[in-house]
Amino acid sequence: MKFGNFEVNLIRKTNGNYFSERIIDSIPYVVAIPGEEYEVKVTAKRDPRTGLFPAALLRVGLYVDGEDVHYWKRLETENVSGDSMSTVFRGFKTNSVELRSFVFSKSEMQSEQNTSCTPEPLGRIRVVVFECEIASGVFNNQSGSHNIPPPKHSDPNQKFWQRASVTTTAGTKVDPDLEKFNPIKCWRNKTDKPLSTILLHYHTIELLDILDRISTEVGQNTNKRGLEDNTIEQINSKRGRDSLAPKGEDDEQSEIKYIPKTKIVPYVDFTENEDEPLFSYVKETK
Repeated sequence: MKFGNFEVNLIRKTNGNYFSERIIDSIPYVVAIPGEEYEVKVTAKRDPRTGLFPAALLRVGLYVDGEDVHYWKRLETENVSGDSMSTVFRGFKTNSVELRSFVFSKSEMQSEQNTSCTPEPLGRIRVVVFECEIASGVFNNQSGSHNIPPPKHSDPNQKFWQRASVTTTAGTKVDPDLEKFNPIKCWRNKTDKPLSTILLHYHTIELLDILDRISTEVGQNTNKRGLEDNTIEQINSKRGRDSLAPKGEDDEQSEIKYIPKTKIVPYVDFTENEDEPLFSYVKETK
């Protein structure tokens, strides 16, 4: 999925293919498959107008379902001859040499006994990119141990389309040869504000189909309501013009007529006992 001069893609670990992507109500989604391990690929691209990258030195951070992955990636674009440069996050860092893969897991409801809700929305990947400059010293890159993110639970007080249909947990160990945490030169951010913050959401295909259907139904109803309002405005405008004409005896006895407006409102019945939501339509007259 492209975001300005950056692109973020989720890659299936099994075959290296990108997960399918969809846009619903201007929100970018990845079609998540429960049980599948994935990687997050972040790409910086040249501006087609200027031919320049967003910056020469870029530091990239990643948060999955509100969890810090506990390491940063770097993009040094100064000597890149191509039009893009990419880096890949392969999992959560647990210590200085070990990563645990990202894996999609079915979301469960939070119970009264379980209160482990994340403060950040579930089903969301956040990428932050900072422009950097070289600082003095060397970073040994040997951070301590980090806990594996616990399973996340959806808030039962949220409406079903606001809940996460799938979350991310820690999976298998990543091949240590794929990610080395060697000492590196120190960088510092040029400013406290990120150059770019990218949000990418994910859901199962079943829930995305529901969201897409709701969006379509609401859009059609909104368009119909717009046509009704436009017709009434034309009627009122005509009445205004007619009121300027000379009045006759019949006009003095005329009355303003109330014209009811009827709209069709879609309702969704979504329960745990149904595989799919039930759509019904109710006519409301005002």
